[in-house]
Amino acid sequence: MFKRSNSSFIGNWWWKVDKVTMFCAFLLIVFGVICVSSASFFVAKKIDLQSSFFIKKHLWYAFASINVVLLISFLSSERIEKYAFISYLFSIFLLFLTFFFGMEIKGSKRWLYFFGLSIQSSEFMKIFFVLMNAKILSLLSDDNFSSKSDSIKIYSLSFLLCIFSMSIVILQPDIGMACLIFTTWACQIFVSGIPILLLAIPIVFFIISFGFAYIFFDHVHYRINNFISGSSNASEMYQIKQSFSALKNGGLFGVGPGQGKIKVHLPDSHTDFIFSVIGEEFGLIACILLIATYIFIVTRSIQKIQNEKNLFSILVVSGLSMEFLIQAMINIGVNIQLLPAKGMTLPFISYGGSSMLSASLLIGIILSINKKRYGGLIKI
Repeated sequence: MFKRSNSSFIGNWWWKVDKVTMFCAFLLIVFGVICVSSASFFVAKKIDLQSSFFIKKHLWYAFASINVVLLISFLSSERIEKYAFISYLFSIFLLFLTFFFGMEIKGSKRWLYFFGLSIQSSEFMKIFFVLMNAKILSLLSDDNFSSKSDSIKIYSLSFLLCIFSMSIVILQPDIGMACLIFTTWACQIFVSGIPILLLAIPIVFFIISFGFAYIFFDHVHYRINNFISGSSNASEMYQIKQSFSALKNGGLFGVGPGQGKIKVHLPDSHTDFIFSVIGEEFGLIACILLIATYIFIVTRSIQKIQNEKNLFSILVVSGLSMEFLIQAMINIGVNIQLLPAKGMTLPFISYGGSSMLSASLLIGIILSINKKRYGGLIKI
């Protein structure tokens, strides 16, 4: 089946898909299972659940994630482009449902519950936003929209899409996700070839918007103040301080899987602060290798798209790659006290079904678009 001469559906896919990136993604998923297994034990006991509660659910998420990566990678880039608009509308619909019917946790209404399952709608919207924005910006390569005025209209429409998407998640409120959407959008319009002067306009807008968020959102105000001063609200800084202590305690090689002690004092050790658990139990070298894996996936994905002629494909891969890397760096930055707490997961590593499945969807789309082009495309 895996001979190069094999022309079957699966054989054709096998020789076109980027197996190295796929293997790295699966490696992260497996490592995530190990980390969640260690980090979630004490969290479950604290809230009177079975010690294996989280890891059992995470194993299902891991299994589902592997299948999502495989299934999405079979699709053609034409199919992904065709359903970009519908997918984005569906994600917006889920966000509106969350706004009216979602459950509020820690002051934010981000989760929608169906039949006992929770869905964080913004996790999927951030993926489909990239597809929708790429579809809009790809009009720049259309001969029917070649004038300067047409270009300005396209960039304006893209900017409005960004503002609309950010506004919805800010209402939850989720400032971290809004920042992620904006930085991804900025990456895409930069790749599209926007003049530098035009790029300055949305950057100024973002700075002003961030200032308003600081003034009008109390949790943003407190987190930033805590981050700067380190003393204005000790309870808010507790997790970050424990996180940093765990990293220092691990040293170069860690104290060993399951042997970490400081994770007991981290309420979100299996989600937002799992990087600290990795640092304590596996050490600095493991942390560096993990970061290197994220960087490798991103640089390889972008390198694969360099010779692509289709602007939509270029914008999707560059946007999703940077979104993947930025989210990882934000999570790690919080853990090592470089950024204020944002409640953002570490892709493929942190516990959480929505986070796992959205990361799988992201990698699956990248694999789909980056398939080799010789011998005809896979059309499904």
